[in-house]
Amino acid sequence: MTARDQSIGRAANRYVSFQVVAGVVGLIVFLILLFAFFVPTMSSVQDRIPPEPPGFHEPRTAFP
Repeated sequence: MTARDQSIGRAANRYVSFQVVAGVVGLIVFLILLFAFFVPTMSSVQDRIPPEPPGFHEPRTAFP
């Protein structure tokens, strides 16, 4: 192998390492955003009591 081939190999290794680190950092940021904003919003939507129409608890009126 020549020195040029080794240099290209080292550069490729560095690039792949950078891509792996960038991917891990991106995943961590995504998970932080997911658990900080979206999960609490989803649980608050599920805990809501649906609105009831007016007069829902009154007995039905039978018309002759």
